[in-house]
Amino acid sequence: MTRIFLARTEEQKRFREVLRSLQPNVGWLAKSFPTIAKFSSAKKETVSTSPHIFLLYGEGGMGKTSLGRRFCELAGEEFPNCFQVLRLDWEEAKNEYPSLNVGHESIRPESVLETIYLAVSKGREGIFEKYRQVEKTLKQIEDKVDKELQARQGEGAEYAPILKKGLSWSLGALRKLPQVEVLLGAGDGKVDEAIADGAVSALVGLMKKRLSLEERRIFATPHRQLAEALGHGLQAISAQKPLVLLLDTYEIVDRLECDRVLRMVIKAAGRRVVWAIAGRANLADSYRLSQDYFRGYRDEFSENLYVYPMSEFSREQVSEYFAHPQINVPLSDEAAESVKQFSLGIPFVVQQIAAMRQQGIKMATILSAPSADRDDESPREAVVRATSDRFLRYCLDEHDKKAVYAMAMMRRPDNELLKAMLGVADLEPEMRSLKARHSFVLLEGKGIRLHDKLESFLQDYLRCGLAGQSPMVRELSDRAVAYLEPRLSEWQKEFTDTADYFESDRIANGLLDLVQFKFWQDVEVGWRYAVPLFVESWHYNRDWQKQLLGVVEAFQMRFDGDSKKRLQIFAKDLGYYSFDTDSRKFLLDELDKLAKRGWLDGDLKTELMAILLFQLGQLFYQLEHYLEAYRKCLEVENLLPISSLRFRKELANEYREIGWKLSLAKALLHETKEGKRKRILG
Repeated sequence: MTRIFLARTEEQKRFREVLRSLQPNVGWLAKSFPTIAKFSSAKKETVSTSPHIFLLYGEGGMGKTSLGRRFCELAGEEFPNCFQVLRLDWEEAKNEYPSLNVGHESIRPESVLETIYLAVSKGREGIFEKYRQVEKTLKQIEDKVDKELQARQGEGAEYAPILKKGLSWSLGALRKLPQVEVLLGAGDGKVDEAIADGAVSALVGLMKKRLSLEERRIFATPHRQLAEALGHGLQAISAQKPLVLLLDTYEIVDRLECDRVLRMVIKAAGRRVVWAIAGRANLADSYRLSQDYFRGYRDEFSENLYVYPMSEFSREQVSEYFAHPQINVPLSDEAAESVKQFSLGIPFVVQQIAAMRQQGIKMATILSAPSADRDDESPREAVVRATSDRFLRYCLDEHDKKAVYAMAMMRRPDNELLKAMLGVADLEPEMRSLKARHSFVLLEGKGIRLHDKLESFLQDYLRCGLAGQSPMVRELSDRAVAYLEPRLSEWQKEFTDTADYFESDRIANGLLDLVQFKFWQDVEVGWRYAVPLFVESWHYNRDWQKQLLGVVEAFQMRFDGDSKKRLQIFAKDLGYYSFDTDSRKFLLDELDKLAKRGWLDGDLKTELMAILLFQLGQLFYQLEHYLEAYRKCLEVENLLPISSLRFRKELANEYREIGWKLSLAKALLHETKEGKRKRILG
């Protein structure tokens, strides 16, 4: 895919300013009085000791990596030989270093530090001698602790909590020792941090006589010692030439423990290292995360912090991208707007569509809704799949994936329903844990939902490829239906008039939720549940009927020819102010056919058949066949008693309207006959 960089002008402008500020002021003073210039420059250097940090955040495909690469290019192109530039992509590093390829929650701070060290120390290992010395000391401490535990023959149960918690690098490593395994067993318990801190102090006290003062200091705060040693190495490198360090796909390693240690490195490295950190999470702002409190970078670094949420492309930028000489497939304003709407402005999606246009695929083909008649993947489905995969790239755990799928399948946030779908007793810790790992999970008040852009593409992805096929999707939809059906049945007992169902928000929304999950189960299952509701709402609540068809329409990519035809017939009769007799006749014919197939059978069959007769009477009325309309009203009346008072009132009104039309017709006929008689007699 062609790499083109557009927009982000403010970000680039600020980055240039920062790089320019780190350049030595070489002018007349420096040439004439180099000693004074050197003193002046050094004095100016002490004005601010805060490092420069650029935080780029946003969901997958929003251009974080592209902007980070642009920063690196800009430093090399516009400031040649002035900066050292290093880009560390944690996704690539994960594949290279096994210690990172263990899942987000299992990555240790020391693994993050070691990866940065290996990336920056190539060819200049001597500068990082202090870092290596701290590592060597920690290994020596481990050996001493191992010998002490062996001598005590398994004593020291008070140290088990800290070993389980794994708060320190050295103690985490100790867990692998045979004596520690015996002490801990196979469990992975969690304890209060106060107990853990106490265990650290106790263990340090135990080793006091075996360790030197320097060893005890390192043993008590191993992460800090390693981080500061690494930071001092970076400071030494940047003293020779400022360093630009880009950490890309930071979400791979951004758990709280790791991020805290990285900040130690940043502070120790000094202001001549420019940090650009690109990831999905907003690191700038503080927030509470379950029992932990995330202290944002704004609170940690008071100045020289530049925070940029990655926004979507505008329609103008979409046009600019397609017209770029490297792409060269210009769009009309209308086509650009269509791309903007479908892509939601996500640069990654725009790039995929542009690549397809370069291959000669027509825009209408790319953006058209997929068809159930196709066996191969349509261009639109390919875009949806690739975009969803990008969003979910790091959602590898099946438990997490199930929760994300469940939220995507829901029509609206409903924590009780989500709890039933996931089969958990307490939803809050589950979701807060998920939020900690994935920034596209949003906790708003008491509601839990997905980021809008992920939700939109993931719903299409599930409908196109997984609905009806994936055991996970089927399990989630079955659980949702099993939860919703009895709940709705209980609520409906409160009402005797069917018309009132649609006036109750909880029932009206619950019915739409259930329709959606029936379609997730199977298209025909969805239709068989939706058709009776369509008939009811046709008579009682046309606004709700529109919402119903909106839910059904969302699944049309899975429809066969009959389902598509049925949807078209249903949708054509939704107008409020116009009555198209042909559309009404097609609709009544379709519903009559479905009724004969048993789709309207059930407790409300009589009422549903009465509604169809009533609507047929209205069709005759519009066609001015008033006697036929009157006969249909009689058929409705002769059915078993209708429970809806509103229905009975409407039937009475229909009788009155028909009677009025018939009386007018009779009067007109009488007037016509009288006029004819007078002409004959006259």
